[in-house]
Amino acid sequence: MKKSNSILICCILFATMNSYAQVNPEIDTSLVKNLTQNFAVPDLPAFNALDVAPGNLLRPSTPKEFAVVAGNFYGGNTIIIPKSLAVEVSPILITKSKSLTIQDYQKCPAFYNLRISVGTLRDSTNASKIAIGLRTTIFDHGDIKYKSNLDTVVKFLEKRNNGRVEYITKNLKTPGDDAELKKLSSEYDALFNDTLNYVVEKGWNAARLDVALAYVGASPDSTAKNIRFSSLTFWSTLALPIKRNGQLLIGFCLINSGSTDKSYTTLSLPVRAYFGNNGLKGFLEGQYTYKQSDQTNQALVSLGCEYKLTNSVWAQFSAGMNRNFTDNTSNLTSDFRLIYTIPGKL
Repeated sequence: MKKSNSILICCILFATMNSYAQVNPEIDTSLVKNLTQNFAVPDLPAFNALDVAPGNLLRPSTPKEFAVVAGNFYGGNTIIIPKSLAVEVSPILITKSKSLTIQDYQKCPAFYNLRISVGTLRDSTNASKIAIGLRTTIFDHGDIKYKSNLDTVVKFLEKRNNGRVEYITKNLKTPGDDAELKKLSSEYDALFNDTLNYVVEKGWNAARLDVALAYVGASPDSTAKNIRFSSLTFWSTLALPIKRNGQLLIGFCLINSGSTDKSYTTLSLPVRAYFGNNGLKGFLEGQYTYKQSDQTNQALVSLGCEYKLTNSVWAQFSAGMNRNFTDNTSNLTSDFRLIYTIPGKL
């Protein structure tokens, strides 16, 4: 009798857990849309091309479907409506968001990671600038959609599903109690997801390579009429991990600016080192710049920090000093920006 009761209890427990698993959908790892991450939003080419930041580094990161950056919040001693704003979209990821499979994505990540950005700036004289940027990621070892990373996540998800049954069996006091089953399952998932989040978020400082191009047109007034060529900028930035909690960025920036009659070249070689984690990190930045227009050699040194306010909003602040070695002058610099993106699902 005791043996038959034990078998009956086990059957009820197994059937109840199976029915609960059917109403508790798992992550479909075959579609790209389910494998987005909450990494910091990379710099937007159309924003940086407007010359609103002290440095010329274009930071790489895992591509986002949509991102917005706003800067220039200060006017004198007061907070004002941002005078510089840029938006970036990944047109292919957006148009194929519901159907793009991991298999297709892995065939040519650089194509699917193509992003377009548009930015505007209104300066103190009420003149306007508009920028259009194009950027792609050549490789990104932190992207969870890469095969090696995805295999790790799939194994974790399989381990979670198998471990859930074992955890519930061990802790269930009343077989067949659906409320208790859901509670135990939620408890287990919460414990396990802490580990999964660590596996996913530790890729924030992985090796990456981005290249980008941006065109800037300028207008003498706020109506954006009579727009003329202002500059064309090219960036290339390589990101390398520094052990577990650091990242080194090595950049190259070439700017052609001026008019159709006479143009000048600006060359910048920026370097930045991050230390921290995905949610909070500090950084030290240095940059050498040569400006052909006035034949000056300059160096920039700055300190900053980046903080994840929510899963979709990031804040970044930096301050430093720019030294002009040609005329032996120095000036203080600062930058504060807010960045919004659609939160990741992992």
